[in-house]
Amino acid sequence: MHCEVIKSNCAVRSSSAWLALNGAIMSIFLLSRKFKLTGTRSDTGHTVTTAFHSFARETRRGVRMRFPLNILRGMRNKATPSAAKVKADRLRNAISTKFVKLIRVAHRDGDETRLETFVKEAHKAGVSKAVTDRALDRMRNSAGLFEEMLYEGTLPGGICCIIEALTDKKSRTAQDLRHVLSEGGGALGASGVAMWAFERKAFLEYEELDAARRDALIEHAMDLEVDDVEVKDMKEEGAADGAESVRVWAAASKLTSLRAALSGYTLINEQRCFVPTSAVELDAEAREAHDQVVESLLALDDVEEVWTNVAVSTS
Repeated sequence: MHCEVIKSNCAVRSSSAWLALNGAIMSIFLLSRKFKLTGTRSDTGHTVTTAFHSFARETRRGVRMRFPLNILRGMRNKATPSAAKVKADRLRNAISTKFVKLIRVAHRDGDETRLETFVKEAHKAGVSKAVTDRALDRMRNSAGLFEEMLYEGTLPGGICCIIEALTDKKSRTAQDLRHVLSEGGGALGASGVAMWAFERKAFLEYEELDAARRDALIEHAMDLEVDDVEVKDMKEEGAADGAESVRVWAAASKLTSLRAALSGYTLINEQRCFVPTSAVELDAEAREAHDQVVESLLALDDVEEVWTNVAVSTS
């Protein structure tokens, strides 16, 4: 009889302890619901409630309690990307964008030689085959539907901008441009609102690693009566130390003839560009806002190039 009483008391105590434990678990679960901690499988609430449900199941089975050490793992903040990584990502995106646009223009012009050259150069620069294939597929699937467009706009501080686009739907492109410019405090304008601040130029860029060939290229270009020839350090564009490119500027009408005359050298970039007749100086804050708007414009699928009359930063 005495033994039965002891057993009964133990059972009551065990039952009370179990009820208290269940009550604590339920309280934590309800609090997590109240503060909206539960949700997707990746957020903190799910991690917490799942851990305690597992804990409760193991306790009911009489398994020794094991508190999960990773219970707070979902509460850790992701490390902020370093400045070097952000810069590297921007550089990689800029290189990909440049080559995708060159490939699209060469395909549009039907120049298979240039198209093949730009695809090879893109792969050498680290652009993946998937990116170049996607650019080619887009052009092939919309053959004859794309149209070159020039849009003009303004930004705060007296900045004029010209946007080159290749689009198969002009209304969509104009709407996207209008939205980005208005977000940056500017506006999309009518024809002539920005063109007065620029002149049209031909631009060709060549890469020659051999110093003798580089000097010969410069001399040859000067003999063709171009507007300007400059040597550019390519380290900022991800090239090896000491790598330099030769950039040739001339009247826009000379682009085709210059390309043919300098065909013996390695062409890595060419375009007809808009050069400002006078540049606008910006302070650091205004330049950052300007650069953000330009980046947002270039991120649009239809945009080929963006030109502004802002002075080039020397920093």
